[in-house]
Amino acid sequence: KYCVFCHPLDRVVYEDDELIAFHDIKPDARLHLLVIPREHFGTVKELTSGDIPMVKRMHELGQRLLREQGFESEN
Repeated sequence: KYCVFCHPLDRVVYEDDELIAFHDIKPDARLHLLVIPREHFGTVKELTSGDIPMVKRMHELGQRLLREQGFESEN
């Protein structure tokens, strides 16, 4: 099955072994990035307490990417 999140093509702004960040195809803001794990989850309900470090890292990466683009976050 094809996953649009696995193939963002030229919209990628960051990637590593665990996370990928890319521009949303239909942005709702001047800068709208999606930060997602490479591991597939069907829904957020599949996350466990063991996934907390990953979720924290997703948030930190999003904050960093915003700062790098000149945006201030409100946390």
